[in-house]
Amino acid sequence: MTDNHFDFTIYQQEERTTACLAFSEYVKSKLLSKSVQELPPIEQRNAEVTHYTECFFQHFGENMHTVCLYYLSNYLLLDYIKDRNVYKVRDEGSFLSPNQLTKRSKCEIPVTDDFMSATRAEYLFNIAKPVLKVNIDDV
Repeated sequence: MTDNHFDFTIYQQEERTTACLAFSEYVKSKLLSKSVQELPPIEQRNAEVTHYTECFFQHFGENMHTVCLYYLSNYLLLDYIKDRNVYKVRDEGSFLSPNQLTKRSKCEIPVTDDFMSATRAEYLFNIAKPVLKVNIDDV
Protein backbone atom coordinates (compact mmCIF):
# COMPACT_ATOMS: atom_id res chain seq x y z
CA MET A 1 0.00 0.00 0.00
CA THR A 2 1.00 3.59 -0.27
CA ASP A 3 2.46 5.26 2.78
CA ASN A 4 -0.10 8.06 2.81
CA HIS A 5 -3.34 6.16 2.29
CA PHE A 6 -6.79 7.66 2.76
CA ASP A 7 -8.48 7.15 6.14
CA PHE A 8 -12.26 6.71 6.06
CA THR A 9 -12.58 6.37 9.84
CA ILE A 10 -12.36 10.13 10.40
CA TYR A 11 -15.84 10.47 8.88
CA GLN A 12 -19.12 9.74 10.66
CA GLN A 13 -21.69 7.34 9.18
CA GLU A 14 -23.84 10.29 8.02
CA GLU A 15 -20.88 11.83 6.18
CA ARG A 16 -20.69 9.17 3.48
CA THR A 17 -21.13 11.70 0.66
CA THR A 18 -18.48 14.00 2.14
CA ALA A 19 -16.10 11.05 2.46
CA CYS A 20 -16.72 10.09 -1.16
CA LEU A 21 -16.04 13.63 -2.36
CA ALA A 22 -12.85 13.84 -0.30
CA PHE A 23 -11.75 10.40 -1.50
CA SER A 24 -12.40 11.40 -5.13
CA GLU A 25 -10.19 14.45 -4.68
CA TYR A 26 -7.53 12.27 -3.04
CA VAL A 27 -7.55 9.80 -5.93
CA LYS A 28 -7.38 12.58 -8.54
CA SER A 29 -4.59 14.47 -6.80
CA LYS A 30 -2.45 11.62 -5.45
CA LEU A 31 -3.06 8.56 -7.63
CA LEU A 32 -4.18 9.75 -11.06
CA SER A 33 -1.56 12.49 -11.24
CA LYS A 34 1.32 9.97 -11.27
CA SER A 35 3.33 9.52 -14.41
CA VAL A 36 3.59 6.10 -16.03
CA GLN A 37 7.12 5.67 -14.66
CA GLU A 38 5.94 6.36 -11.08
CA LEU A 39 3.11 3.83 -11.19
CA PRO A 40 3.42 0.71 -9.04
CA PRO A 41 2.88 -2.68 -10.71
CA ILE A 42 -0.68 -3.64 -11.56
CA GLU A 43 -0.81 -6.21 -8.75
CA GLN A 44 -0.03 -3.51 -6.18
CA ARG A 45 -2.56 -1.10 -7.71
CA ASN A 46 -5.17 -3.86 -7.62
CA ALA A 47 -4.39 -4.52 -3.96
CA GLU A 48 -4.71 -0.78 -3.20
CA VAL A 49 -8.08 -0.53 -4.91
CA THR A 50 -9.32 -3.62 -3.09
CA HIS A 51 -8.06 -2.17 0.21
CA TYR A 52 -9.87 1.15 -0.35
CA THR A 53 -13.16 -0.46 -1.34
CA GLU A 54 -13.06 -2.93 1.56
CA CYS A 55 -12.23 -0.20 4.09
CA PHE A 56 -15.06 1.96 2.78
CA PHE A 57 -17.56 -0.89 2.97
CA GLN A 58 -16.42 -1.91 6.47
CA HIS A 59 -16.76 1.63 7.77
CA PHE A 60 -19.98 2.75 6.05
CA GLY A 61 -21.68 -0.59 5.35
CA GLU A 62 -22.37 0.53 1.77
CA ASN A 63 -20.51 0.62 -1.50
CA MET A 64 -18.72 3.73 -2.75
CA HIS A 65 -20.36 6.17 -5.11
CA THR A 66 -19.84 5.34 -8.75
CA VAL A 67 -17.63 8.40 -9.21
CA CYS A 68 -15.11 6.97 -6.73
CA LEU A 69 -15.23 3.59 -8.43
CA TYR A 70 -14.74 5.30 -11.80
CA TYR A 71 -11.58 7.04 -10.55
CA LEU A 72 -10.29 3.81 -9.02
CA SER A 73 -10.83 1.97 -12.29
CA ASN A 74 -8.93 4.73 -14.08
CA TYR A 75 -6.11 4.23 -11.59
CA LEU A 76 -5.98 0.54 -12.47
CA LEU A 77 -5.83 1.33 -16.20
CA LEU A 78 -3.64 4.43 -15.90
CA ASP A 79 -0.63 2.94 -17.67
CA TYR A 80 -2.84 2.06 -20.62
CA ILE A 81 -4.76 5.36 -20.59
CA LYS A 82 -1.59 7.48 -20.55
CA ASP A 83 0.09 5.41 -23.26
CA ARG A 84 0.58 7.66 -26.30
CA ASN A 85 0.98 4.77 -28.73
CA VAL A 86 -1.52 5.38 -31.53
CA TYR A 87 -1.54 1.70 -32.47
CA LYS A 88 -2.57 0.41 -29.05
CA VAL A 89 -5.96 -0.63 -30.46
CA ARG A 90 -4.14 -3.44 -32.23
CA ASP A 91 -3.01 -4.86 -28.89
CA GLU A 92 -4.91 -7.72 -27.34
CA GLY A 93 -7.41 -6.59 -24.72
CA SER A 94 -7.48 -3.03 -25.98
CA PHE A 95 -10.40 -0.65 -25.85
CA LEU A 96 -11.34 2.70 -27.33
CA SER A 97 -12.08 5.87 -25.37
CA PRO A 98 -15.43 7.61 -25.98
CA ASN A 99 -13.68 10.21 -28.16
CA GLN A 100 -12.01 7.49 -30.20
CA LEU A 101 -15.33 5.67 -30.64
CA THR A 102 -16.96 8.90 -31.86
CA LYS A 103 -14.17 9.54 -34.37
CA ARG A 104 -14.33 5.96 -35.58
CA SER A 105 -18.10 5.99 -36.04
CA LYS A 106 -17.86 9.22 -38.07
CA CYS A 107 -15.38 7.62 -40.45
CA GLU A 108 -17.15 4.32 -40.90
CA ILE A 109 -19.86 3.88 -43.50
CA PRO A 110 -22.38 1.18 -42.70
CA VAL A 111 -22.73 -1.25 -45.58
CA THR A 112 -25.82 -3.40 -45.96
CA ASP A 113 -25.94 -6.85 -47.49
CA ASP A 114 -27.90 -5.53 -50.49
CA PHE A 115 -25.17 -3.00 -51.25
CA MET A 116 -22.48 -5.65 -50.95
CA SER A 117 -24.40 -8.00 -53.24
CA ALA A 118 -24.86 -5.30 -55.88
CA THR A 119 -21.21 -4.29 -55.70
CA ARG A 120 -20.04 -7.88 -55.89
CA ALA A 121 -22.35 -8.64 -58.83
CA GLU A 122 -21.11 -5.58 -60.68
CA TYR A 123 -17.52 -6.64 -60.09
CA LEU A 124 -18.07 -10.28 -61.04
CA PHE A 125 -20.23 -9.79 -64.11
CA ASN A 126 -18.91 -6.43 -65.32
CA ILE A 127 -22.38 -5.20 -66.13
CA ALA A 128 -22.38 -2.59 -68.86
CA LYS A 129 -24.03 0.66 -67.90
CA PRO A 130 -25.50 3.12 -70.36
CA VAL A 131 -23.27 6.11 -70.89
CA LEU A 132 -24.90 9.49 -71.21
CA LYS A 133 -23.18 11.57 -73.87
CA VAL A 134 -23.63 15.28 -73.74
CA ASN A 135 -22.55 17.75 -76.35
CA ILE A 136 -20.64 20.67 -74.87
CA ASP A 137 -22.37 23.04 -77.26
CA ASP A 138 -25.77 22.00 -75.90
CA VAL A 139 -24.88 22.92 -72.34
